[in-house]
Amino acid sequence: MSISISILVDNTSLNPTLKHEHGFSCAVGLANGNLWLWDSGATSAFLDNAAIMGVNPVRATGMALSHGHWDHAGGIAPLLRYGFTAPIHAHPEYRRDRYDLEEGKAPRFIGIPELPAGTPTPDMRSLTDGQTLDHGLTAITDIVRTPGLFEAIDGFYRDPQGKEQDHVPDDACLVLDTASGMVLLLGCCHSGVANTLNHLRETRGIDRLHTVVGGTHLMDATQDAIRESANALEAFHVEHVYPAHCSGERGLKGLSELLPGRVHAAGSGLRLEF
Repeated sequence: MSISISILVDNTSLNPTLKHEHGFSCAVGLANGNLWLWDSGATSAFLDNAAIMGVNPVRATGMALSHGHWDHAGGIAPLLRYGFTAPIHAHPEYRRDRYDLEEGKAPRFIGIPELPAGTPTPDMRSLTDGQTLDHGLTAITDIVRTPGLFEAIDGFYRDPQGKEQDHVPDDACLVLDTASGMVLLLGCCHSGVANTLNHLRETRGIDRLHTVVGGTHLMDATQDAIRESANALEAFHVEHVYPAHCSGERGLKGLSELLPGRVHAAGSGLRLEF
């Protein structure tokens, strides 16, 4: 039985019948038949798309959160109301206060919304670096940041006054061990692509990836940051890259130019099998 990744919701859609939003959610089907959810998007849109795509989130073995931002965890409340009772694995820092500060605009809370009254209580579990979630599914978090390498934290703070920078320590990703090779599933990659891959090499001994899927947070990145990310992917001999969500058009275009033939469009409805 193969391993699959299905994008349930993304910023764009590959299918006109599917919804899109500023958010990200995937379903991961494992060779043992278990189903895992990776993030929940910003709203209930991922549930509507899942129904069309033939994915039943209620039967999932569990969910893992890439980090505690609204556009990755806003759909948790509707998921719980939908009948989901499996564990949700998240880094201990996932509930921290978080704000986006842009010049000339009021501070915007971007953390996880409070669950509305009457919402079933989630079964929250800790997510740790190197944790085996299931057979062939490993969580990566607490990613070491090398000074000078790109990390996507500009404008993010722990307070509305902008006194304490939020380095998004809960930033996480998943590694899938497939018959085709190692596959990396990103959320937003606030740690930066180069830092994330360096961490994989240093802590897991992984130095080659078949496919990378998910947000790279290159939508507003400099050309130097895009080049750094492309070089890191090249060093890992990545065969296929599907930049999603916060990669933006800039990230997709930049990576496509630097890694010709290996970068592909992502969006709601994308399904990959390994």
